[in-house]
Amino acid sequence: MKKFCEQYKKMMFVVLAVCFFAWLASFIGFRPDRYPAAVENQDFFEMFKPESTLHSALNKEIVSSLKVAKLQREFQVQVRNFLVKESSTGETLCGYFNEYKLTFEAEGIASSGERPTLVITSPCIVSDRTKLPVPVRIPVDDIFKLKPTDTDISFKVSENTTFSFKNIYDAWPEYWVLSKIEFDHTNSVGKKVTIERKEIFELSQKPITMDWAPF
Repeated sequence: MKKFCEQYKKMMFVVLAVCFFAWLASFIGFRPDRYPAAVENQDFFEMFKPESTLHSALNKEIVSSLKVAKLQREFQVQVRNFLVKESSTGETLCGYFNEYKLTFEAEGIASSGERPTLVITSPCIVSDRTKLPVPVRIPVDDIFKLKPTDTDISFKVSENTTFSFKNIYDAWPEYWVLSKIEFDHTNSVGKKVTIERKEIFELSQKPITMDWAPF
């Protein structure tokens, strides 16, 4: 009888231990080698606060993907279509967002104490031909042909892109510094990233600029 009781106690201990670990596994919800399915299909911005490490990594990826290049008679802005969503299929920058804005501030001049600004608003779309995001072309030569003034304008070379100039005095500024990056999905609340000038400099280790002189 004593031997039976000892065996019964051992059996109950094993059963309780198995139940405990099963409960623990279901509570934690994932194995060390993978994320749970629910997490895999969540957006970065639903999972993490703006100050989180992952959100900072996304900001760094956006800044590093942004290239501003001087061509013969224009500047060109290009972004890289990297993965921004953790899921089984994945979602890229121009799939998660559908629009972005780049705000440039002129250096060394001001109108009534306000720096001249240029806000470039462009759709984030992928070219059928190159399979890359369509670059923004800034026709500096054409801008210099216009009268310096506050204006919202589009050009044929980037017909879906709007160039908004503010605080323009009697001459077009020539040296511009990127002061804000915004990516947004105009049809979805909460899908927005804003990177200010200080963070842009910290992530790129240098200012991102355009020098329009001489053109």
